[in-house]
Amino acid sequence: LGGINFFMVGDADPTPREAGAIVVGKEHNWVSGDAATGDSYMAFAPAVDIVPTERMRITSDGMIGIGTTTPGGFLALATATTGPGFLLEYTGTGNAVYIEDVADDTTPFVIGPAGNVGIGSTSPIQLLSVISTSGNSAYFAGNVGIGDSTPTSVLDITDAQPASVGTTPGTAAGAMLTVT
Repeated sequence: LGGINFFMVGDADPTPREAGAIVVGKEHNWVSGDAATGDSYMAFAPAVDIVPTERMRITSDGMIGIGTTTPGGFLALATATTGPGFLLEYTGTGNAVYIEDVADDTTPFVIGPAGNVGIGSTSPIQLLSVISTSGNSAYFAGNVGIGDSTPTSVLDITDAQPASVGTTPGTAAGAMLTVT
């Protein structure tokens, strides 16, 4: 176990106080001559009430944990605060969030600059845009409400205007709503 400790002095008290540390430690018992056991982590510990307290860890396999010493994914965030667990403040003009599984698909999850959410769309034009080229646009288990926040049926549509269903005359394939 080794590390670097940082100290600072107060405004009224010139006594150096520990202000934080960067610590390197072993992830498990090291066995002399066995490279497979020589894994280490790096921890970052700012001071809380003058005591260095670990807040972030990078493991030997590159996982980053913020608020956890055992990250279960490439980036793990853990908090028990009453504020937001994750806050992203974005002031740019492009997509604020863009998540894509490059290896397996080309249908990203996007939060655009206006706050619109896109699934399968890199530029959502509505509050929620779901686009699919596979024919499976969306699947909902349970009741769905359109204009109804407490649906009691599989599909509840509530609006001040009478509902209308558009079809292309002479063809069922042109129906905008199909009930089976």
